[in-house]
Parts: sequence; structure tokens; C-alpha cells
Amino acid sequence: YRVPLVREPSADSVLKAGAEKLRCWTGSGSRVCVTDLDGSGEWFDGAEYYESLLAGEGSPGYDRMVFVKYEGTEELELWYTNVLWSREDFSVPEQIDGYPVTELGVNALMLDGVTGTVQIPGTVRSIGAHGYFAPDLKEAHIPEGVEHLGAFVFDSCEALERVTLPATLTKVDGGLFPGCSMLTDIE
Repeated sequence: YRVPLVREPSADSVLKAGAEKLRCWTGSGSRVCVTDLDGSGEWFDGAEYYESLLAGEGSPGYDRMVFVKYEGTEELELWYTNVLWSREDFSVPEQIDGYPVTELGVNALMLDGVTGTVQIPGTVRSIGAHGYFAPDLKEAHIPEGVEHLGAFVFDSCEALERVTLPATLTKVDGGLFPGCSMLTDIE
């Protein structure tokens, strides 16, 4: 299932697009973990979480992350992050409750308040389309191990100055840097 792209994401538009993906999990045994930025959180049934989103009750709020564990896997997708409060750096955890984070989903990083860098763990293999919404982000390091970048991963990162891409990168779906007028260094 492909989640519709959201050109100018907001927390509500990302949740609505993601709710369509969650709809496909109804009854599938998927699990959703809503965490604080330190990675501590609570697990929910995927179908129940989808229903709470439809009812307007499931929004995780600010400075929270939502991870999804698909039935039959031992891996997590970072499905949603909404960081609005100013902070210099942001880190995606390597694992939650022993499950490695291997994918950043479509529009997964809503980082309005991050001004420094974003740390992504080496367990991540794929970053979805429009993966970053971080207008104040200055530096991005994509770690070794990431093989796939979705279309327009850094769209709307107007302050981005430096990006490091891994040697393991084998697939890019489309333009990576539209609107990145400050970008001067790509390694």
C-alpha cells in the first residue's frame, strides 16, 4: 500500500494520509507504539489506533513519535514524528522494546523546531518520500546502510546547508533537494 504524498505537510494532513495506511492493517495484527522523544511509550493494536484516529482521538500530539510493527515482522517503521518545540538536534532511536527501526515512512519527520542535525540509526534501510519536513534543519547525515530514498526527501528544508549520503544508497525515487537554496555541501 502506498500512502498519498502530502506536498506541504501539517500534523493533520500526515495523520490523515497515514490513517489510510493504517486502514489496511485493520484486523491484521499490526501494533502501534506511541512514544516520547526518549523512546519510552505505550503499545496499541493497529486497528484500534486507526479507529481512534478516525474518531479524532488518536493524535499523538507534539514531541511524540509513532512506530508501527507489521504482523509477521520483527522490525519497526517510524510512521510519524511531530517536533514543534525548539531543539538543536533530534535522534531517531535505533530500537524500541528490542525491535529495530528499519524504515522512516512517508512524511515521517515533522521537525519544525529542529535547527541543528538529525541522527538516523544505522538500522534504517529506507526513508520514504518527503521524509523530512524540517525548514530550520542545517545538516543531515544519512547513515551507511540506507539503500533507498523516496522522492523529495528533503523538500521544504530551506536552511539545509550540508548533506552526507551513504555509499550503500542504490535507489532514489526523485529529486532530493527542491527548495534547498542554502545547500552548499553534498558528500
